Amino acid sequence: MTAYFTEGQSDPTVQPVPASVVERVDAADTTLQNPKRAVLSLGSNLGNRLETLQGAIDALEDTPGVRVKAVSPVYETEPWGVEPGSQPTYFNAVVVLKTTLPPSSLLERAHAIEEAFHRVRDGRW
Repeated sequence: MTAYFTEGQSDPTVQPVPASVVERVDAADTTLQNPKRAVLSLGSNLGNRLETLQGAIDALEDTPGVRVKAVSPVYETEPWGVEPGSQPTYFNAVVVLKTTLPPSSLLERAHAIEEAFHRVRDGRW
């Protein structure tokens, strides 16, 4: 796995937020009653990979009952389980969410976002 951004270089997909601001936002966020934490792994290997990751994050944030709380740096990784060189490398990131959605609904929403970005599921691992 290769870090897409080198040590000390700013990752344009992550904006640092002071803890005091996070606390105020959390306290003011009354739209989520009794939220749970969820962690999702995101990846893209076609087209503009950064744009696709940002679009998926935006789509999650636009989902009622979901708030994106943190986004990891972006990493570039080799495809797994395929012939070397048969697919482009991936950009991957992890998002931490607060959500009131049940797990099955969050999974359904994640699949809908994948479909909106034209993900094709050829096989299951």
